[in-house]
Amino acid sequence: MKKTLKKFQLKLIIAFILILTINSAYATSIGTLAGSAFSNNADKNNTSAAIIQSDSTCEGFTYVVDDNDLNHLTFTADGIAQNYLWKFDEGDTASGPVVERIFLSGDHLVSLTYFNVSDSCTTTEIVNVPDAADEQCDLEYYFESSDSIRVIPILTSRAPYYKISLDFGDGTVINDSLPVIMYEAIYRHKYDEPGDYEICLTSNVSCISCKPITISNNEGGDSTRCDATFDYQKLEDLEYQFNANVQDSSKNYSWLVDGEPSGSSSTLLYTFPSVGQYTVGLTLGDSTASCFTSEVINIGDSIIQCSFDYEYITNNLLKFTASDSSLTYTWSFGDSTSANTAVAYHDFTSNGTYNVCLTQSDTLGSCTYCTDVTISPNQNDSLYIEGSLYADLLPVTSGTVELYQSDSITSRWTKIDEREVYQGTFRFSNVMPGRYLIYGRGAEEIYGPYVPTYFVNGISWRDAYAINLTGAAEDIKITLIRSYQLSSPGAGSATGRLVDGEEESGDYVVILKDANANKILGWDLTNNGKDFHFGQLPFGKYNVVLERPSSSMSQTFELTAENPNITDIELGPNLVSGVESQLNGISVYPTELKTHITLENRSYENKDLSVQLKSVTGTDFINQAVQIAPGETLEMKVPELPTGMYILFMSDQNDETKTYKLIKP
Repeated sequence: MKKTLKKFQLKLIIAFILILTINSAYATSIGTLAGSAFSNNADKNNTSAAIIQSDSTCEGFTYVVDDNDLNHLTFTADGIAQNYLWKFDEGDTASGPVVERIFLSGDHLVSLTYFNVSDSCTTTEIVNVPDAADEQCDLEYYFESSDSIRVIPILTSRAPYYKISLDFGDGTVINDSLPVIMYEAIYRHKYDEPGDYEICLTSNVSCISCKPITISNNEGGDSTRCDATFDYQKLEDLEYQFNANVQDSSKNYSWLVDGEPSGSSSTLLYTFPSVGQYTVGLTLGDSTASCFTSEVINIGDSIIQCSFDYEYITNNLLKFTASDSSLTYTWSFGDSTSANTAVAYHDFTSNGTYNVCLTQSDTLGSCTYCTDVTISPNQNDSLYIEGSLYADLLPVTSGTVELYQSDSITSRWTKIDEREVYQGTFRFSNVMPGRYLIYGRGAEEIYGPYVPTYFVNGISWRDAYAINLTGAAEDIKITLIRSYQLSSPGAGSATGRLVDGEEESGDYVVILKDANANKILGWDLTNNGKDFHFGQLPFGKYNVVLERPSSSMSQTFELTAENPNITDIELGPNLVSGVESQLNGISVYPTELKTHITLENRSYENKDLSVQLKSVTGTDFINQAVQIAPGETLEMKVPELPTGMYILFMSDQNDETKTYKLIKP
């Protein structure tokens, strides 16, 4: 009996050793496969192995570079946690296991903190983004006559606008500022002496282009093509003077007024019999060639009223706008530069007072208006807010920026100013001390995928950063947030209107969200402050949200095959929101921690919430359970907190969770 027991014990020990050996080999095999899969995945997704871990259990993250946009990166957490906090370049933050970011070229510090109920850990990595910008400049020139040329700059860069210097090689230099996108700049120059010259273009994109040019001596001959064009000016009443553009004694000139011969020299003085419309023609020729030009001219008094308005985009960059329309515009900025468009932007290179003049002309005459413009940091305004509006990495070329001020008594926000942007640049001048919000949006037809955004990076006004203005605020940058796009169009549509309108006038932004994923899918600008519409929607559940300072309205609707088109959505401050079963029915504000946090239940049901307030290092400051009825708000007092970033975790009775980032200034 004892021998049998010993044999059984021996077999049991051998079996146990075999099991341990097999499990160890299996674990090693699985670990090898997992390491290989991570390595392959890292190579595929352009990840880096340089990960700094706070402890042995902290996972890292990977990132993918967009093939169509090298500056667009998608980051994915490798580990699983209750909450995630991403931090970019020691300032910008985000939450969730997957986030997207647009980076400028260079090195960027990226960290990810995993938060669980009992602990947290942080992993950090330096991400390098290459410079994909191609900056170049070139120029083209064409002869208008033997000694006159026109020059066209050709520039490519990511700079918000160009500062150029054009040297014609004979001592004449033109300095000017040009917008990057959709411009046509033409500069004309007449040389006084024949000879060989070099035309050089330099710009603020650190490039230079030079081309040689030869101006010939035309004395004793005519080397120009036949050109019968002419110009004219009104002398008085019905008397006009016409001048042939080609002045040469070897040419034969023949002027016609309504088909009647009227002169045979290069200059025609003509008095018209009455006010009206006449056809004036010039035949020009010699032994080698002849040509003819005619023009219909309105004879009478010009109705142009020359004047213009101007505004400061920055302290030195001004926008000039002609008050009346005409055929030609000639600006003289008082610093040897000029422009020829109805709206002109000009960057003055130094402080001082400049006499800016605009000359306008039409077929009936011309006029000139001048005024002094002062360029001085202390002259224009003592307090101002200026900055830039971007969509990804490029400045917004067509858009507006709105400025809201907080009432110190009611704490409500009121819109006080709105400005158009110039190549992404904006400026609010003569601003009084106080608290301000800034809201930027691009033109809907151009920047549809980019949602209007508050400073800094907030869709909701409660997530916006309030500026406490006590001195001039510079370099305020708003980057419009890109919305998620529908994978494919659908057969549904939604139409609605605002009711019980806002106190402010103007159009409003209505945001469309996926009600299940709470992702922003697009936006619409209301028509005259009332109607909004979203088309080509797949069937599903959606939210429409109007976010304005001091107010927030939302409605939920569902599109189905039986009900694909909804036309009666109403958004108003006194309406009950549609059904929301998720925790996104809870709003939290303000984002700046002072004495309390306000929780607002915008859903249709009672909310039993578990609320935790932690520092980014994991220290608990609030941990309690609360109840909020539908449509009610609850103020939670917060203890004295040190300056820094905090995370608010919430979960409800349905196990729905949400995380907010808060700041103690």
